[in-house]
Amino acid sequence: MEADFQYVPLTRAAAEKHAEEIAALGRDQPWENWRAENVLIELPDKWRLSILVLLGNVPVAYAIVSRKGFAAHIHHLVLGPAWRGKGIGRNMLLRIAAQCADEGTLEITLKVHRTNVAAMAFYQRSGFSLTAENLGDWLQMRATTHTVVEALACALGQEQPDAARSRQWSQ
Repeated sequence: MEADFQYVPLTRAAAEKHAEEIAALGRDQPWENWRAENVLIELPDKWRLSILVLLGNVPVAYAIVSRKGFAAHIHHLVLGPAWRGKGIGRNMLLRIAAQCADEGTLEITLKVHRTNVAAMAFYQRSGFSLTAENLGDWLQMRATTHTVVEALACALGQEQPDAARSRQWSQ
């Protein structure tokens, strides 16, 4: 089933074309309040680091990633309800981490809602750990890019991707 999905860079043009569909993917989550305008906000290196997953021409998942200092920050990694638990999130996160590692970025950070137990467990299995920062309803997590690549490549039964494979977006 995974071969049917296309992992493509989330470019400005793709975001404009699919902004409403992208923003709607996580609306089943009570903490999710992103709108099309949020998808289109400019961030450092966002259009180079972010990923869109399509089934045909329909968005089923996306990750918005930008540079924050010397780290990459995942602002949003969202899958539509029907597509969760199928390995898409692992594949997106592996691609993000491998690209960042290839470029010399040492760390990835993100925030997760404290009631999103499934996402927290996913990120912990992927090599992330909680930081001591208190962000109210949100928890800060961080990992080294190499830790994430190792954890996810192992979970997916792959060898660690090299530079050429990590930049290969479509399957």
